[in-house]
Amino acid sequence: MWKSISSQRKLIIVTISRFPVADVLWTLVMAINVYLIVFRRYDAESLRRLEWKYFAGIVVFTFIPALVFLFINTEEKGPMYGSVTVCSLSKRIARLDSCLVCRVGVGRD
Repeated sequence: MWKSISSQRKLIIVTISRFPVADVLWTLVMAINVYLIVFRRYDAESLRRLEWKYFAGIVVFTFIPALVFLFINTEEKGPMYGSVTVCSLSKRIARLDSCLVCRVGVGRD
């Protein structure tokens, strides 16, 4: 089943798997910013200099496992991103398509 999935859909699966972790990390970064402002007296310019480090760290921290999991495939267990991910993704896309057709009129004559 995994080999029949298009590269575009695999990219979407990897991207979706990164978002929950990235969301938690951004929340942590915002808490760190509050700490730095309140207790360490950082100003806006100091926080702007830290922003690219936060961004780079979060992207690397979430992208490496997502990419590695894409290539894990054992004979006994199959791929790391299995049919459950693909099925839930397919259902979400189907719901999005139906919402677009109903509300926006995409695909209607």
